[in-house]
Amino acid sequence: MPSRETIERFVARVEDNAHVEAIHEFYTEEASMQENNTPPRVGRDVLIKHEREVLSRANSVHST
Repeated sequence: MPSRETIERFVARVEDNAHVEAIHEFYTEEASMQENNTPPRVGRDVLIKHEREVLSRANSVHST
């Protein structure tokens, strides 16, 4: 379980809209993510690439 400090640092990165950076800093190399009804994406580099692609299609992102 991550410490409260680690969680707070992660949340701060996301709230700063530094989503790619948060993945890079806090996810392990073998991390995975899965959207509804799709196969999981595996590997931090794959997750970062996907996040960049998604963010490039958005006009703006605001995370709280």
